[in-house]
Amino acid sequence: MDVRNQFQKSTNGRALVPGLTPWLANRIELDGAELPMDVQTGELVKEVVPHSRSGAIVRFDLRRSRQALVLLRQADGREVPAGARVTTLPQQTTFVVGQRGEAWLTDLLEKDQRVRVEWTGGGCELALPARDPNDVAPNVGPLSCKEGVL
Repeated sequence: MDVRNQFQKSTNGRALVPGLTPWLANRIELDGAELPMDVQTGELVKEVVPHSRSGAIVRFDLRRSRQALVLLRQADGREVPAGARVTTLPQQTTFVVGQRGEAWLTDLLEKDQRVRVEWTGGGCELALPARDPNDVAPNVGPLSCKEGVL
């Protein structure tokens, strides 16, 4: 049974989904395209088997994450090469630099933090400024590796 557009949403992330079939597996699915960019989830689909004339609670592991698209430059102004590794400190989470020296970083701290950038033949550590929590997906940079080579 397709219950799309039959549910009632609230602003606190809860939904009432009527019309589920009792004693059978009912598929409940979140539309990832409808989630804010700063929300991360492990699963978008769950199954629930409600009893007759009852309800069921289905919880999705959703969490907010401070994220940013960071533009990185080498000391001479050239883009950090694609494939370089960016490690957030102190978390030690590693991300890969894409084209144009861009890296999408998640789980950033609420305050300024350090990042280590490493590529073949070079690298550095630099400060990543704290971002405004109201910016869902801000662009940061360009940040330059002028602060010192590893």
